[in-house]
Amino acid sequence: MAREHIPDQPAGGPCQALEHDAGRFVCGMIRRPSHYMRLPNDWADGVLGDMIANALGAGRGCDADDPEATGAVS
Repeated sequence: MAREHIPDQPAGGPCQALEHDAGRFVCGMIRRPSHYMRLPNDWADGVLGDMIANALGAGRGCDADDPEATGAVS
């Protein structure tokens, strides 16, 4: 999402929209997309954030193939 919608987001490295808040990391593209997309105002953050969350599958659990990433290590 960041590579497509954040101006100057490098192809490699961490996402520029990764935010740290209260001991956890959150997606800034969901939280405040207008800031990262450099839009002139934030009136559409709720709608855009919901669309981005849906596109990313936020809240649907981890889709990693790595059992260690999902916590399914026995």
